[in-house]
Amino acid sequence: ENSLQDVKLLALVLQKCMINLSLNGFLQAECSAISNELLACADLLTRESSDQQEVRLCMLRLKACLDRTKRVCDTYRDSYLGAYSDQAARLGKAFGQAIPDHSVSVFAESETRASMIFQCAKICQVLSRSVSRDYLKGDNHEWETLVAGKAFGNLVCYDTIEEHTMAQDGSDHHQNKILVVRRATGDEEVSASGDGVRGVVLMHELPHLSHLAIRARQEGVVFATCTSEEEINKLLGGLSGKYVCLEASQQRVTLVESEAAVGVERANPTDNAPPSAAGSAGAKEEKGLEITKASFLLSVGMKGSTKETCGAKAAQCGELQKLSMDASKTGIPYTVPKGVCLPFGSMELVLGMQGGDEMSRWKDGLSRLDRLLDSNSSGEELDKTCQELRGVIENLEVPTEFVEQSICTHFNPTDLLIARSSANVEDLKGMSGAGLYDSILGLDASDTPSVADGVKRVWASLYTRRAVLSRHKAGVPSQATPCMAVLIQRMVPSEYAFVLHTVDPIMDEGREGYVYAELAPGQGETLAAGTQGTPYRLRIQKETRQVEILAFANFSRSEGGGEGLVDYSKDPFTQNPQSLIELGEKLCDLGMQLEDEFGCPQDIEGALSEGGLYIVQSRPQ
Repeated sequence: ENSLQDVKLLALVLQKCMINLSLNGFLQAECSAISNELLACADLLTRESSDQQEVRLCMLRLKACLDRTKRVCDTYRDSYLGAYSDQAARLGKAFGQAIPDHSVSVFAESETRASMIFQCAKICQVLSRSVSRDYLKGDNHEWETLVAGKAFGNLVCYDTIEEHTMAQDGSDHHQNKILVVRRATGDEEVSASGDGVRGVVLMHELPHLSHLAIRARQEGVVFATCTSEEEINKLLGGLSGKYVCLEASQQRVTLVESEAAVGVERANPTDNAPPSAAGSAGAKEEKGLEITKASFLLSVGMKGSTKETCGAKAAQCGELQKLSMDASKTGIPYTVPKGVCLPFGSMELVLGMQGGDEMSRWKDGLSRLDRLLDSNSSGEELDKTCQELRGVIENLEVPTEFVEQSICTHFNPTDLLIARSSANVEDLKGMSGAGLYDSILGLDASDTPSVADGVKRVWASLYTRRAVLSRHKAGVPSQATPCMAVLIQRMVPSEYAFVLHTVDPIMDEGREGYVYAELAPGQGETLAAGTQGTPYRLRIQKETRQVEILAFANFSRSEGGGEGLVDYSKDPFTQNPQSLIELGEKLCDLGMQLEDEFGCPQDIEGALSEGGLYIVQSRPQ
């Protein structure tokens, strides 16, 4: 076991490496921010506190910084290999027989291994293992479980989930597989990549409440992340193509060869979802598909939005706005950004105004989608049809006067807006559609064409490949059934974004007694998407309001908010964990408040801005 003094000295060595790398001109601001944070951690370790909680928080903070340091090392290695591998190959070819082929092929890699950055990465790995094992009592420190369970299938490796989807043919669509995936955007749909996907191992960190993690949880797909490329390569070397068992729990993750005759076990969706979602049969059981379409172009205030006219998301936001007016008297005060909604039928009305063949092309495209889905046709045909449909919608002419009068005049000219989806096939029990449809950020309220373009892009997101496949998987009877309303709201200048689940989705047992929250600097896209990094993670016991800090944030940038690159040595929640605990208590109260108001566990998205608490969405978890 390394002493606190040993850990401190290794942290200082890494700090000097980051200074050196910065002086070399590589990611200077990033390396400088990491250097500051490593120095702050070393300073905390100098105090050698005997308080176990203080030591644990310091180690959590250091662990977050080590993971960020390793990302920089990996980026440097990849940049070096990308810059020199091809050049080395060309130079070796020019020398001909004088240079052995093996020397040419390993030249760039050998150079990186001889560099300071390789030693820096090794120190990161050793120190991270020591911190996790000796102070955080964690096995498998490079692994994290997002969806617990046991899954069986053939182990296959792809760069992305999308690549696996495109590589399939009809013969292996239902074959049981465990995917090892190098990269994820966070917007993927696991079920859309094939019925046979039983488990996923992703080679970088992912927020536990990201859209991808939520979907995997709802679909019962065992999901783990591993940040050690060495560990992954070792597994792939011995197991690639073989039938394996992936078993993931909160204590550890194992991946071993198995007998194919064992059969198929997988995470049960009801084991990883709150009581409200258990047993839900998706679209077939949900009344939300029954809608009323507008007969003329108009916009509706959020408070006047209903599920039948504007979708569950807009209706819920309207209800939140009403509840927020009394929240300061009855519980935790919060604000809902003002907005208006273009109801169901608006897109069809605009299609009918075009004067060309847009309406017939749209209807023909929908019919073709249904035929392709029913016949399990090739991915290329499906992609082409989806692209054609999106093209029809994105090229529509939306009346300028309508956009100006029905949308823009409801906001200040200086406001930035967000256009959000509110479909009849999302935010429903059993079919949340989390992140499945597009939200368009940063629309200038004084720029009518920009706002119109944002609206069209949201409409068109009904016809992305993953959205179409997801609806088909959920049992939506026809691609003509989905309908899109568009919610346009003022963007909150978010300093921190949070996602809050009122039933802990990660715990194995007793999850109903806990609230789980993730928090990151900047806009909510950082949490929702697959941005590499870790958010602040909190688990709060409902009865006692006791807050446990599970992780400190280490995202490099605050996407869409703040000042861009993040220096956590200056971040108030990292500097003062007590303020994070106090926020956790407030979020617990807020979550219980909304869970009580809506009568079921909630998935809540919000922001902290200028000292205020904003709620932008609350839907059934």
